Amino acid sequence: MPLLKDGAVQPDPWTYLAEDEYPAVGQPVIIDYDRWRGGDAAIAAHNGPLGIRLRSDQPPDLIEDDLGRFDVIALEFPVITDGRPFSHARIFRDRFGFPAAVRPVVGLPAGLDQTLHRPVPCVLSRPVATRMPAADRAETRGWVWASSRSLSPW
Repeated sequence: MPLLKDGAVQPDPWTYLAEDEYPAVGQPVIIDYDRWRGGDAAIAAHNGPLGIRLRSDQPPDLIEDDLGRFDVIALEFPVITDGRPFSHARIFRDRFGFPAAVRPVVGLPAGLDQTLHRPVPCVLSRPVATRMPAADRAETRGWVWASSRSLSPW
């Protein structure tokens, strides 16, 4: 999926793996929490960068003991008004000391992608917007969005 970073379209090095997909050797992948907890042998044996994707109703405590295994944490914002992932990001940074990327996954209403380029202090790094199920969003554009600056869409 394309990544809109600092106003330019770039490839996103991370691949979100669906339940029935398996990583290639060394491939940077993001899996959901349920797959991680399911003890998937292919994921346990994966030798490349690994990330985890958490829904807003899955608290950070669920993966506290496993944080050393992850290179990125992707936090889903089911709707733009759900602020729980911001609180979760703060916990990962301040309480758990997670040093790697914490990226939000957000369904963006049309036209909001350019609005997000204003600098605002934020605990999230490299925000990501992606397609979400129609039931969870209003009209959405198919961009994955990120910035090298710390930004917040609010």
